Amino acid sequence: MEKPGEKIRTLFKERKKTTAVSIAVLAVLAAAVLGAFGVITYGVNQYMDEVIEDNIRGMNRRSTIAMREKIDSRINTLSLLAEKAAGVDSAAKAREVLEPYVERYRLYKMIMIFPDGTHWVSDGTLRHDQGEAFYAPCFQGENVVTKAYPSKIGEQMVNYIGVPVWKEGKVWCALVASYESGDFAEIMNMGMFFEDAMTIVLDEKGKCITDLSRSADQTYRGVLEAINDNESILPPKIMKTKGYFSFSYENVKYVAYMTELGYNDWYLMSFFRWDTATAAVQDVKNFVSFVTLILLGLLTAALGLLIRMFGRYQKKINRIVFEDTLTGKKNYPYLRQSAEEWRGFSSKTLAAIDINDFNMINSAFGTQTGDKLLRYLDEVFERVLPEDRLYRDHSDLFIAVLETDSKEAAERKIQAFLGRIEEDIAKERIEPFTVSAGLCLLKECSGIHEAYTNGVIAKDMARRQKKAYGFFDRKLREIQVRNLSMVNSFEHGVAKGEFHAYYQPKYDMRSGEIIGAEALVRWKRDGEGMVSPGEFIPCFEESGKIILLDEIMIEMVCRQMNQLRAGKIDFPRVSVNLSRWHLKQPHYIIGRIRRLMETYQIEAGKLSFEITETAMYENGEGVRALAEALRGMGCRVELDDYGSGMSGLQSFFRTDFDTIKLDGGFIRNYEKEKVKTLIEHTIRMVEDLGMDLIVEGVETREQVDFLLARGCYFAQGYFYAKPMPWESYKRLLAYKEKA
Repeated sequence: MEKPGEKIRTLFKERKKTTAVSIAVLAVLAAAVLGAFGVITYGVNQYMDEVIEDNIRGMNRRSTIAMREKIDSRINTLSLLAEKAAGVDSAAKAREVLEPYVERYRLYKMIMIFPDGTHWVSDGTLRHDQGEAFYAPCFQGENVVTKAYPSKIGEQMVNYIGVPVWKEGKVWCALVASYESGDFAEIMNMGMFFEDAMTIVLDEKGKCITDLSRSADQTYRGVLEAINDNESILPPKIMKTKGYFSFSYENVKYVAYMTELGYNDWYLMSFFRWDTATAAVQDVKNFVSFVTLILLGLLTAALGLLIRMFGRYQKKINRIVFEDTLTGKKNYPYLRQSAEEWRGFSSKTLAAIDINDFNMINSAFGTQTGDKLLRYLDEVFERVLPEDRLYRDHSDLFIAVLETDSKEAAERKIQAFLGRIEEDIAKERIEPFTVSAGLCLLKECSGIHEAYTNGVIAKDMARRQKKAYGFFDRKLREIQVRNLSMVNSFEHGVAKGEFHAYYQPKYDMRSGEIIGAEALVRWKRDGEGMVSPGEFIPCFEESGKIILLDEIMIEMVCRQMNQLRAGKIDFPRVSVNLSRWHLKQPHYIIGRIRRLMETYQIEAGKLSFEITETAMYENGEGVRALAEALRGMGCRVELDDYGSGMSGLQSFFRTDFDTIKLDGGFIRNYEKEKVKTLIEHTIRMVEDLGMDLIVEGVETREQVDFLLARGCYFAQGYFYAKPMPWESYKRLLAYKEKA
């Protein structure tokens, strides 16, 4: 793949060729312009100055926009983390909530600073320091971005971004993220648009705010160090006047443009060498002194040719900035910029489209397969919807603009697009994969940014609901708010004991005997009542709080089983669900289970753990390691929701399971011949493999008779019992024992 720097060098070579052609044309006209020498020279000089000023002003403007977006993005991310910190009741818990995000966002450290000077650091240290003043504005409700400071923890130079953490209408503390100055320099220093151009950030004294050693262009090292050492190479009072100016360093002239960045008293200065800027037109100036005999009209034509050359060059630069290198089409930055100039903005529909499990596809099959799928998406969209446009944003996210403001028409378009993908997969023209799409009518949005956000929200919700696509409506934003509320209420719910274990018995259909039970988490939320597991479990899965919730459930089950033993009530095995989060660090949950079993004196044979089939597809190696560790302790392992995922028969030769739980979707459709055949073969296969089979979702006597007739004896479902509170399950066991 050609690098951006190589592209720019190629462009300069092509530019020289174009200049050579211009020289030949001007040589023919040289004898005609002697009388117009003075006027033409003045005009060319003015033209050069205007072109250079326009270019550097435009470069500075684009750099300022890009840099503000980068800094705003990090402030917004930190503000979201501040909301998470505000949702807990102590600094120690807040630090635990924030700690995983340090590595995720490539931070050096994250610190909670309280008004009394107490510093809670993400690495576990606790300091007290009143000597640092940079974060003081946070306690006034303001965000802070700083220049480089020596770290209090280690020897690195670091830059800080700080936001206030609000709780009950007051600033509780300041949440400060520190970046190694080298990483921060990648945000604040950038080369832009010209091969020899540089854009830097200066403070009010004219000093660079980041480490200059990270500058990629050694050509400007001396200039940057001279600016930083205040060697007076910049014009006096330039920090106040700003705008377009020039300066010299070691007898080399530079042109620059300076503007306020909008953070602290910082300024963004873009500059490059004068001779670089004028190289393409210098030959014109040289020839002007000889072309005195050429008519003024011919010279005007020659200058027109030169202007055209610059126009072509600018178009090539725009292609680098606004074209996607993989697809060769316009990218989302182009869409974002051009949307402001659209006519009939409200007559279109935006669709956010991405590939499900794209990172997993890259990991499993390589980035070449991922790139192939991305190019395929672009190509099939163009074939199916030639009147519409598709723009790639990042990774696997595409933004489509559909030429309709009708929901029905937009739905037909996206269905045609998805239908072609399914057809190509069925005919083996492309590897199997699925996509999710979220649509938003632009007439319901104030601008492209809102439409983008709404489309992504609709896409994510469609994926969560296992749909191929969905439309945005205001309820989705309400759902987001509710989901955030549930996540923020988790610690409160744990402290108040709002989470409970409900038990759904598993039965031997031959005798009606209870052979076990599945422990299911239920949330009786304060002031609301029972919350559907379908609501809160996906939220806790996404936020990672499911890890603690699983531990709470295991501890609750062990404690209640201990109570049964103390009451001399015989009890069968209980199974507990384990989240896929535990697959990343199985040794932690294994240690926790072992300690709980020892604390409550639970026999290993009394506990089993359910792992979903979907987890096998996402992390088969992690499932294997976790299952081996659990079985090594004497616990049983059950494969849950068998038949609902994508792993298929690979589940059995990769990992040893004791029990297979057949997904309820099979027995609900058992009257269909294909489903009936699948159930029969599954029963025989599981029996031949020496495992138990439990059918989930059994709700009718006809389903029971069907299973018994085919040699399947164990079931779980509403026909026998619904999930019940602990006390009800306890009474049921006591009654069964007496009977």
